[in-house]
Amino acid sequence: MITIDKELLYEFLVEDNMKLDATHYSELQKVFNVIFNKYFSKYYSYNEEIFSRCIECVLSRKSHYDSSYSAYNFIFTLFRNEIGNYINKWIKPVDLNAFDVIPNEGRFQTVQPEEELDQELEVIQKYEGYLSGSIDYTYIRIPKAIVIELVSALIKFSRKKIAKSPNTTNADILFYILKNLL
Repeated sequence: MITIDKELLYEFLVEDNMKLDATHYSELQKVFNVIFNKYFSKYYSYNEEIFSRCIECVLSRKSHYDSSYSAYNFIFTLFRNEIGNYINKWIKPVDLNAFDVIPNEGRFQTVQPEEELDQELEVIQKYEGYLSGSIDYTYIRIPKAIVIELVSALIKFSRKKIAKSPNTTNADILFYILKNLL
């Protein structure tokens, strides 16, 4: 059970020259932990980064506090809103529909003209040995422009719908594409 000293929170918000010391910091940490564990526990790996944003937020907005209201409610609302805004802005889930839907053509690609396929095959064939694992290498340097062409060519050749789950990453998608192509 977390007990929060609301008087320390009130003291911190009311006094203009009050600096953030260890006792106030620990009380703010408790409020943050209550909110984070209740509403946002799925994003625990971002805990420290989000807490620093919340501290920054409370320090910048403490002058807006009206002492006729509860300090705990003010900080709770500030933290909850800041956490939600941060997650919505910076920690968005990847939209996997971008990988398998082509505008105006339904869910799968249509066959491309032979010339376009030949150009895309050249990019893939140049690195085919590395992609398939038939050539041993520790490190290979590929220019950024070629990487973009290579990945886009691999995505275009993937005709099957990729199974989506909340844990699917871009690396999983590329592995799936490479596995089916090679």
